[in-house]
Amino acid sequence: MATKQAPGLGIDIGSQTVKLCEVSRDVAGPHVTAIAVKPIKTYGPDDPDADDVHRIAGIVRSAIEESGARAEDAVVAVSGPSVVIRYIELPKMELAEAREAMRFEADQHIPFDSSDVMLDLHIQEGEAASDPAKMRAILVAAKTDVVNQCMAVAESSGARLSAIDVESFALVNAFEATCGEVPEGEVVALVHMGAMSTAINIVRGGRPQFSRELSVGGSAITDAVAKKLGCPKQEAELRKKTDGDIEGDDEVALAMRSVLEDLVSELRLSFDYYENQSMDGGIDVVRISGGTSRLANVTGYLTNALRAPVQQWDVLGGMSVDEGLVVPGEMEKLSPLMPVALGLALRAEVTQ
Repeated sequence: MATKQAPGLGIDIGSQTVKLCEVSRDVAGPHVTAIAVKPIKTYGPDDPDADDVHRIAGIVRSAIEESGARAEDAVVAVSGPSVVIRYIELPKMELAEAREAMRFEADQHIPFDSSDVMLDLHIQEGEAASDPAKMRAILVAAKTDVVNQCMAVAESSGARLSAIDVESFALVNAFEATCGEVPEGEVVALVHMGAMSTAINIVRGGRPQFSRELSVGGSAITDAVAKKLGCPKQEAELRKKTDGDIEGDDEVALAMRSVLEDLVSELRLSFDYYENQSMDGGIDVVRISGGTSRLANVTGYLTNALRAPVQQWDVLGGMSVDEGLVVPGEMEKLSPLMPVALGLALRAEVTQ
């Protein structure tokens, strides 16, 4: 029996950075063998446009080369308003039959014209439906042009795609790999705070139950600081990262809180909706990640505002990372950025 598998590469292409993670597996289990983070947006004159496939691909190619990643197969993710996830119930049937049926029923569940999207369906094994004659399933719809753009970036960068995933599912993959055995009834909210959006994934007993993406992220905080101080966005981004303390009383803190209050309101609405629909009680713990989660005192602020324990998700701390891969002292800064890339790498590794 083989003791090794080919490594898998996860590439998380965000609006401000490219995050790359390679995972290999041997008799000791999965371990991280390559990591890279490359900036896309610097608020300077040379920032590539989000639709500039070749320039973004060049950044991805540079990340692959500089990391020393050896994986031949890669997985990227789609996210944002062009991606919709629905948790639905269907009459019990085989997966192939269910996928065929969804082609004709998708308009009931998604806000897009079904001719403009790519659809996929996943049956939730072990999840009880409200009716014994039905089954629970996850329906995913992504606009075709967004998927095609991901494929074009990968092709231009030289990466060979084995799959295109959804950011929310990559987060759940990373959670399953790094958080150990989760008690059956424990409800965890994964809140990934990116630059342009915040992804919410609620899992119970390690299985996904609810997904939503909010159009509030770190860029909105930068814009608020720039407006409050009357300074360029590049300076506001720096002030946010170096001087910003959410629990402070200066102008930077006030600007930051004005955005975070909106985010907290949307998080509460999402949590309340889940609790009302599931009847499982409240959220037991919130794990935050993403670049915005690194802001000073954000964990304490969210714990008080959400009235639930909030923890920084140390995703790399839950994985074996090859010695010398991360500079000592940098793990704490790097770890919140990596859950999506790690989850994609795990998907790439198992799909080979």
